[in-house]
Amino acid sequence: MERQSSISSFLSTQSSKRKKEEPRSPLNPIEPSQIVSEVAFTESTYEDYNLNSQPLALSDPKFNPILDSKFKYGDPVPFRMLVDAFEEVSKSKGANSKNLQKEVLSNLFRSIILLKPDHLVKCFYLCIGKLCPDYTGIEIGIGKEALFKAAARNSGLTVKQVRKQENQTGDLGTVVSNGKATQKNLTSYFTKRTKLAPLTIENVYDSLWKIATYKGNNSISLKEEELVRLLNQADSEEAKYIIRILQKSLKIGASELTMQSALAKAIAVTPPKQGTFPPSVLKASEEGAELIENTLKRAINECPDYDKIIKALLEVGPQGKDISYISEVCRITPGVPVKPMLANPTKGIQEILKRFTGVEFTCEFKYDGMRAQIHILEDRSVKIYSRGNEDITEMYPDIVQFLAEHIDYSQVTSCIIDSEAVAFDSKTNRIRPFQDIQHRGRKNVDINSIEINVCIFPFDMLFYNSESILDKSLFERRELLKKAIKEEPGKLQFAEHRDLSLFEDIEAFLLESVKIGCEGLMVKTLHDNASYEPAKRSLNWLKLKKDYMQASETSLSDSVDLVPIGAYYGTGKRVGVYGSFLLAIYDSSNDEYQTICKTATGFSEEQLKTLYSKLKPLEIPKPLKNYRYLHTDLDVWFEPKLVCEVLGADLSISPKHTSAWCQAAEDKGISLRFPRFLRLREDKSPTEATSPEQVVSMYYNQSAIHLSD
Repeated sequence: MERQSSISSFLSTQSSKRKKEEPRSPLNPIEPSQIVSEVAFTESTYEDYNLNSQPLALSDPKFNPILDSKFKYGDPVPFRMLVDAFEEVSKSKGANSKNLQKEVLSNLFRSIILLKPDHLVKCFYLCIGKLCPDYTGIEIGIGKEALFKAAARNSGLTVKQVRKQENQTGDLGTVVSNGKATQKNLTSYFTKRTKLAPLTIENVYDSLWKIATYKGNNSISLKEEELVRLLNQADSEEAKYIIRILQKSLKIGASELTMQSALAKAIAVTPPKQGTFPPSVLKASEEGAELIENTLKRAINECPDYDKIIKALLEVGPQGKDISYISEVCRITPGVPVKPMLANPTKGIQEILKRFTGVEFTCEFKYDGMRAQIHILEDRSVKIYSRGNEDITEMYPDIVQFLAEHIDYSQVTSCIIDSEAVAFDSKTNRIRPFQDIQHRGRKNVDINSIEINVCIFPFDMLFYNSESILDKSLFERRELLKKAIKEEPGKLQFAEHRDLSLFEDIEAFLLESVKIGCEGLMVKTLHDNASYEPAKRSLNWLKLKKDYMQASETSLSDSVDLVPIGAYYGTGKRVGVYGSFLLAIYDSSNDEYQTICKTATGFSEEQLKTLYSKLKPLEIPKPLKNYRYLHTDLDVWFEPKLVCEVLGADLSISPKHTSAWCQAAEDKGISLRFPRFLRLREDKSPTEATSPEQVVSMYYNQSAIHLSD
């Protein structure tokens, strides 16, 4: 039967009963002329129609989110529909692949928005390999050995065979999928069944939640049993993605940013709040997608909680809230970490003076520590978050203790403070190296056994007494910061700053910062364009590092944060460890690691031993699908887990490396010349590594540009 005739019995023109007096939401100004002809419904009940017997693929431009769905209104969302979306996304290739990925994912989200909106949050979390916001500390991880055991029990293989095949394929999900597909008689660990109920998104999410939250002595076996049960219920393709979700790597080439864009598009094309079902509009204009995406990203940066954000999005639409509602309810709040504002590197003082011509600015010491975002809640409890939104309160019981003594509660009831936590020697009254602070434990640190003391250097305030102050100037935010906190040398000191304008004064202040152990200076606008912009690497914040003073050694203005993805075995004095490393940047738009250099310099013997012990468990038999590389002669490849800070002489065009490919020269990337290892950055995740955009900017800003041979 033709597609048109299959729906002709219940499709009609757009319902004339829509309230004309209802003001249209600026989210998406829907006009009758924008409605696709096959998707306007009458107010007949749901039972009046059936799903298409041969539904169109999610990538099809004519996809109908109701008729081509794999489930009916009110029914649970099949996990298979999510798996099909992942498969379609993974097969997208070519110049238009990113748009195709967004189309597939937005169509999936559209069906859920219309047919089962209360499952959208769980679906989105599965898409990004999480169960809840990062700051809750709940992760869906499970040990690799437990994964091997569960995989063996559900694939007809032994643990030894699973491990061997995983080494060969580099993907445990594929091993489980192939094992289940070839197994003729699958027997449940608990009981034999002739037919298992299809998995739903809710089934999978709830099972993963159990796996993540089991505690106690028996937790490992409970996690394994739950995973065995879940995999037993899954088909081969579903099992593959369950394993990948557990390993936080879908391997489909779509990043969290892509998921966000797809969600924004789904809301724009199919507004959620239409008042009736079937809805009046299934395919509207995409004009509102950019507005929604910008609003969504700002909300995520200020309030990184998809539960709250998606529930707010589902209230937006023709019969619901305006898109501005998202900004009203998903805004900065004590207890929910804000993504920190970042700075751009600068070549020197002359560049600063040129960029800030006619603008008043301030210079602050750039302390060599860990970013610490301090939240004082109304009940006077304290929360501390890392730059990656991880709750690190338990790491700093000493900070929590002396904050209680140094917050002026006569002035402040709640606030959010941006600061740097720095290792500090109270006997000599000097800053200690960054590495010292990394020796602290991450959980349940005993305040009586702390060997490395910490001094907090607050430099900004983002929230003050029930009010966001992000849009206030830095000068105003500083004044509020001074009202809220009492200083005490060696424990809590305001970041040293001076409002300077002369070259000689800035240079002297830079030398002073380096002398006491700082990395250099932060230079910030003080009054004009001086708001706090979460997650943005802003030109209103510049960093002038001490490396600027070594112009004879390097033309770069900053170090870079790189991910080791492969290595060569050491020889001579380096026998028994890795001798050199292949390092990569991270491209968040494509969820891709791109090579930028190989390095064998800057390492002490102890550092090489440390790197070997940390990287050895991460060895994989071949590069991952999201590695973009040209080197094929490496001895080993690694999972992307560590971040190294590296300094180079300069950046050059290179046909041998893939970072920022084609962005500075056709069919060439950009490489880092004469790279030198500085240190491990255990406070950063691989996805926080240097980006292609940063590499391109640094390339064009350097004083000399070279062409590699």
